[in-house]
Amino acid sequence: MTTVPLDRRFYEWREDADGLAHSWYRAAAGLSDGMLEWSDLLAKRRVVILAEAGSGKTEELTEQSRLQTAAGKFAFYATVQDVGRDGLDTAIRPADRLRLDARRKSSESGWFFIDSIDEAKLDNVRLARALRQIAEGIAGNEGRAHIVLSGRHTDWEFARDARRVNEELPLPRDLMAEPVPPLETLIQRVLRHERPPEPTPAETPLIVVMAPLDADRVRTYAAARNSPELDGLINAIEAANMWEFARRPLDLDWIVRYWRDHGRLGSFAEMIEASLRERVQETDPDRARRDRLDAVRAQNGLERIGAALVFGRQTTIAIPDKDAPVEDARAAVKIEDVLPDWSNEDRLQLLTRPAFDPATFGRARLHNDNEGVVRAYLAARWLQRLRQANLPRRRLHDLLFSRTYEIELVKPSMLETAAWLSLWDESVATEVVRRAPFLLFTAGDPASLPPPTRQAVLTALIERMRRDEEIPLLDLGSLARFSKPDIAPALRAIWEADKDNAEIRLFVLRLIWLGKLRECADLVEAASFGRYEDLYTAVTAGRALVAAGDDRQQRAYADYIKQNCASIPTTVVWGSGR
Repeated sequence: MTTVPLDRRFYEWREDADGLAHSWYRAAAGLSDGMLEWSDLLAKRRVVILAEAGSGKTEELTEQSRLQTAAGKFAFYATVQDVGRDGLDTAIRPADRLRLDARRKSSESGWFFIDSIDEAKLDNVRLARALRQIAEGIAGNEGRAHIVLSGRHTDWEFARDARRVNEELPLPRDLMAEPVPPLETLIQRVLRHERPPEPTPAETPLIVVMAPLDADRVRTYAAARNSPELDGLINAIEAANMWEFARRPLDLDWIVRYWRDHGRLGSFAEMIEASLRERVQETDPDRARRDRLDAVRAQNGLERIGAALVFGRQTTIAIPDKDAPVEDARAAVKIEDVLPDWSNEDRLQLLTRPAFDPATFGRARLHNDNEGVVRAYLAARWLQRLRQANLPRRRLHDLLFSRTYEIELVKPSMLETAAWLSLWDESVATEVVRRAPFLLFTAGDPASLPPPTRQAVLTALIERMRRDEEIPLLDLGSLARFSKPDIAPALRAIWEADKDNAEIRLFVLRLIWLGKLRECADLVEAASFGRYEDLYTAVTAGRALVAAGDDRQQRAYADYIKQNCASIPTTVVWGSGR
């Protein structure tokens, strides 16, 4: 398969638990994020690249080896598994062995791309042995050898393996020392009472995490995979706010297949379900042949982990590491506590599936779960299975709901989970509508709620507006997901009863605009053309008419704008500034 040039980026992995997350959030905001490029990594002499399954580590290492060789440099690719068993010389291709001998006799640097720490561990090839074999292969040229190792983050023991790399592949001391300055420089420093400069810190192994794909790289990869109607796919990802589902090649492969097979993307719930089905599969064919953990059991285990995270109010899972500090282990869910009935081998196999992302040092998190949506979805699925296995309704409600100072609430830690359960359990949906109807606009998948539930949510929210109760801010993305054609009859009834209420009027117009509800085009036409004096109604009605109106209505609105352009604020024209 041809490698897609993605110009990948990397984050340095530090023991600072907030450093990585801070870089991710800055990157998402389009700010300077401190990301590293391949040129930065190639300048270092000891590098470890970590990523979740399906990120494209092997493709990146083989391509970098090819590029360095094409540039006239000494570059070699091998696997940790082969190096550990056979030594560096035997592990590389026979055609490269003469080049390796030539490199040893030269004074030039060499780059060694050694792939798949996780594969070696799976085959009981000790990392320490592989590192010693590498050290033997570069003996005498340690300072000019650039070693790039890769592996799955869930197979990297952060305390132990980092120490092994330091011990087995040390850099020569003479290359680390600060050079002695000339005598003239020393005399000048004394006469000027200058302090000698701080010594240059010794180079230590650089541990990095492969960054997820951004929007431009998503487009590049999808185009290389011959996605039909590429602009349509990108627009669908944007409209459904599904960028987090497309951040690595493995994700994009199944998204492109889904798009090709269905000609559309599914609802938010459908895409989460499809992505989880993909992620509990072992992606490596060699590993899959030896992996006894089937997809159904892996899915059930994943649901239990999601539930443990939600009920334990945790965000990460500890990666087994014998040398990890005790205090670190206490700050994350232990998989052996969640799955005590599983063998250690099966638990470790589950952790290596592409359902997990690197989190902080020594921990993993569920893939795409920065906002807690995935763990809440998994917890809801787990509770649904328990309900089907005769978990009493009262017990289920006790887990989700509470009564505080005579106020009936959804428990704060269970908000997202309750919203997801509302898709499949009518009794839960009824309670959520009664206690916090706005929740079903902002959490879970508003578009997938059963039509009666969606109309009940809308009615309950409008009742609160009529009573002038405070309503949480509902962002445009949430309203867009909720606004589907099936609510048009309810909107018409609300409009007839409450169009003189400014707050309700604006709310209805926003739903028509964001949902492009042509079934309500006559309502927005009646609200346009200066029918209402307040600016907000004029702006929102104009946007709704452009989005939902037919050609006649849009032409009439355009003529109105032209005739009154001197007196109409520019924000009204075509609904600019969405």
